[in-house]
Amino acid sequence: MIILLDQDGVLADFEGAFRERWISRYPAIPPVPEQARHSFQIKDDYPEDPRAQVEAIYRSPGFFRSLPPIPGALQGLRDMVAAGWEVFICTSPLRHYDHCVLEKYQWVEQHLVARSPAGSFSPATRLWFTATSWWTTSPW
Repeated sequence: MIILLDQDGVLADFEGAFRERWISRYPAIPPVPEQARHSFQIKDDYPEDPRAQVEAIYRSPGFFRSLPPIPGALQGLRDMVAAGWEVFICTSPLRHYDHCVLEKYQWVEQHLVARSPAGSFSPATRLWFTATSWWTTSPW
């Protein structure tokens, strides 16, 4: 069986990390609650005025590398690999990806490769970058 897992929001807590940084930087402006989010791009769920501030957070150096794992997600991935399933991580980098692509690889290296038996998980063969998020809208 082949399993495709999204990196942000499935393995890595993009929403929680963004919200934490937003509250720290802009305590007077409440973040959009996660359950009120409707757009793929988080900036599109904010009014026009603070969008540059929104982008500044997730485009900053270290943001993607420092995303915390979603509780239980990494163990679930390891369990699937141990069960013999082919597990791949799919992710869409930002259009302005100065730090994003490298940091996504570094995140996988830190949270999966470094903590897995030698050779069992390689970011070079298990991390797929896509230009779009086509699988999120597929009927299957």
